[in-house]
Amino acid sequence: MAEGEGEGEDAASRARTNVQRWHYGKLIILWTWGAVLVGVTLYIVVVLPPDYFLFGTLLLLASGIVPIGLSIVTWRWLTGKEHEGP
Repeated sequence: MAEGEGEGEDAASRARTNVQRWHYGKLIILWTWGAVLVGVTLYIVVVLPPDYFLFGTLLLLASGIVPIGLSIVTWRWLTGKEHEGP
C-alpha cells in the first residue's frame, strides 16, 4: 500500500463514527435550521420579481439540496443504530 493511500478511508470512518455519536437534539437542531433555510429561500423565490429568474432558480435548487444533504447526514447517523442495544 502506498503512503497515504488508506488515509481517506480512516477519515471517512472517523466522520461516520462522529456523526453516529450525535445526540438526537443535534439532529433536531440541524433539521430545524434546514427547514428555516428552505422556508426563507422559498419565500424569497416567491416574492422575487420575474427579472431575477436565474437567481430564483438557483435559490430553488438550493432549497432542494438542503433537505437532501440533511437526509444523507441523518441516514449516516441512523446506520448501525438498529443493531445497538438500549
